[in-house]
Amino acid sequence: MRLAFKTPLLALALLVACDGEPVDTDTGPEERVWATCTDEDGDGICLEDLDCDDTNPEVYPGRREICNGEDDNCNETIDEGLPDSDQDSICDAEDVEECDGVDNDGDQLVDEDFPDEDGDGIADCVDVEQCDGIDNDGDGDIDEGYDLDGDGATTCGDVDGLNVDCDDDNSAVYPGANEISDSADNDCDGLVDEGSWAEGDIIITELMINPDSVGDPSGEWIELFNASGQSVYLNGLQLRDQNGQSHTISPEGALALGPDEYAVLAINGRADQNGRVEADYVYSGISLANQTDDLQVWVVDKTRTGEEALMLDKVSWNADYPVRPGAAMALEPEFLSPVSNDEAVYWCPADFEWTLGSDLGSPGAANPTCSTYDHDGDGFSAAGGDCDDDNADIYPNAPEVDSTVDNDCDGVAEAGPIASAELATDVSETAVCGVSYMDASETRDPDGDEVVAFEWTVKVKPSGSTLEDSDIRNNTRDFASFEADVSGSYEFEVYGFDDGGARGAPATVSVSIDSRTDNEFPVADAGANQVASEESTCTSIGGGKYNCVSCKNMTFKLDGGRSSDLDGDSLDYLWTVTSGPGTIVDRTSEETSITVSGATPTPGGRGVSTVFVDLTVTDCMGDTSSADTMAIVYTCLDD
Repeated sequence: MRLAFKTPLLALALLVACDGEPVDTDTGPEERVWATCTDEDGDGICLEDLDCDDTNPEVYPGRREICNGEDDNCNETIDEGLPDSDQDSICDAEDVEECDGVDNDGDQLVDEDFPDEDGDGIADCVDVEQCDGIDNDGDGDIDEGYDLDGDGATTCGDVDGLNVDCDDDNSAVYPGANEISDSADNDCDGLVDEGSWAEGDIIITELMINPDSVGDPSGEWIELFNASGQSVYLNGLQLRDQNGQSHTISPEGALALGPDEYAVLAINGRADQNGRVEADYVYSGISLANQTDDLQVWVVDKTRTGEEALMLDKVSWNADYPVRPGAAMALEPEFLSPVSNDEAVYWCPADFEWTLGSDLGSPGAANPTCSTYDHDGDGFSAAGGDCDDDNADIYPNAPEVDSTVDNDCDGVAEAGPIASAELATDVSETAVCGVSYMDASETRDPDGDEVVAFEWTVKVKPSGSTLEDSDIRNNTRDFASFEADVSGSYEFEVYGFDDGGARGAPATVSVSIDSRTDNEFPVADAGANQVASEESTCTSIGGGKYNCVSCKNMTFKLDGGRSSDLDGDSLDYLWTVTSGPGTIVDRTSEETSITVSGATPTPGGRGVSTVFVDLTVTDCMGDTSSADTMAIVYTCLDD
């Protein structure tokens, strides 16, 4: 039963029990209407009153709202006051994660369980395609939008960063395209119109390693020569050195170099700061060490593989190379090859300024002839005094063979004596250890000058021979001799000199020396024993004691000249002190001397220094005598 009021204000003061029994707290005269109230879900509140769902005991006014998608407290609002991370009016516990870049279900994860092709933590549905060789947005396409020219290559390359389209505005330019002659890098390998490179196509011809007019390395530069016979482009070539430094030539446009042309690469492009060099290209990241270093030029396919393709040239230098302050190291122009420039002999220090006030060198132009190189092979360079380095018959001290030519570079054109020489010993007597005589007395001077001196030299000798120029007896006279130490063929050369010092054309003497089958041993003779005495003084100092002064050292002559050899061979001498206080000046001479220390006398008596000396001799066949001993007795007397 339900009690209804026509006056609403009185209804607020009346508590109504659901059993139909009214409780009247107001004694006013208002009209009362009785009715019934049924609580269908047993939650204590009738539908007709405030219960918005009298079929659900969990729904009634005043109940605490829970996340279930319903109006639990009958305030006409669903799940109010509960966590709603994405602010979509659906509480988190009831919400479902969507692929929208938002944490819909409040679990602190965004778009979990949705595809993430590139693994960057951003679901494909909200990811943005990047230029990285990966399908970032999961649409099945890779790097879409980054291939503007539609040639299939992107500006970002593949997943490894390779195969990058180097010109995305030109569909004919992409990695792997055919390289054509158009001054462009068609295949994006960093090289322009490369064709077929070969070792030696580019040669290092000049290096400013140690500049002086400006600071080092600000004035360093490199000169390259195109020896390929065709035009090439330096784009993409790489400079390296042994210390791991490198630089890839990367100009803004195509850096062309015609056949037989030179390119100058400088570390500083400003002529007012680099020693007045006009550079074709400015490099960085590599410097040239003054003492020991190298420079390499490589062709590198850096886009596809990053591997080395070919080393075109390399120059290494050390203390043997002509690195000078303020002078470029220049390659002799006759030897422009990657083999020749590996040799120090073909390099020289530049010796003239390329422009007023600069260091020395020739950047961008052919190198002048090296004055330190011997061009005619006569043993002398222009810097070494050769007055005509293109004529092998002209050099310092050359034979004066033409009266109209200054052959010896002394400033006088003259003719020297024309030598004439022959063997003066019977051929049957020319054997090992025998004396062979040579005669140049028929030498004459075409100018009628007097022949005043000769010069004999050994030009050819058999294997095992130790014969030297100094072993030729009388080697400055017309009549000379020698003793052969081994059998075989010998050749001697002789020059004549006139009274003006001119040396003329030489003559040669050939001698064939036979072997010897027998030999007699030599006999050593050290000479007679020697005796000498000297006086000194003993002075009494009292108490039966004396102060005795030693005699001075005395020198004795040693002479082995009486030693002999039945074969007439020359002998080698060896003197040896076997006992006593003696020192020999020259132990290997036939005649020498020995210094014997003076003894100290006894008071009123003597002191004696006794020295024994042995002499052994060896003939030229190598047989040695027995030692001969001689004695030297040097007595010191108290005077």
